[in-house]
Amino acid sequence: MKKRFPEGIEVDEITNAATYAYMQEKARRFLEVGYLVYTREDAFKLPGKDLKVAKIILLTLGCKQIMENRGLTKENPFVGLQIKGFYDLMRMFHFIPLQQQTSMIEENFIIDKITFQHRVMGEKERIVLFNKVIRQRR
Repeated sequence: MKKRFPEGIEVDEITNAATYAYMQEKARRFLEVGYLVYTREDAFKLPGKDLKVAKIILLTLGCKQIMENRGLTKENPFVGLQIKGFYDLMRMFHFIPLQQQTSMIEENFIIDKITFQHRVMGEKERIVLFNKVIRQRR
């Protein structure tokens, strides 16, 4: 089954469509069975058994956004995860960051462009994603 992405998104120019489809399958499973069953079934036992409620909420939010095709462009980035939540989400899917750069800077937020690589598949499974980070006022 070929994955259909929203109109105007040229996935092959941005990332590997098969990698995003893999992430969507993992996200669907997490949402379907919850974090405890997901952890038990995961090869690396991620995201873990003793999670704080805040982390469960962020992982759930991230999985829902993956199912909505978010993160593939800077115009449609992940939102509400901040940096730690986004990295926790990707770690749960066995991805490690290779490169991070700021794609857009606005007064109230930045958009990070991060290249990830699957920790087992290596270069065969790389993906570029965008994450909107709200600037903290001091």
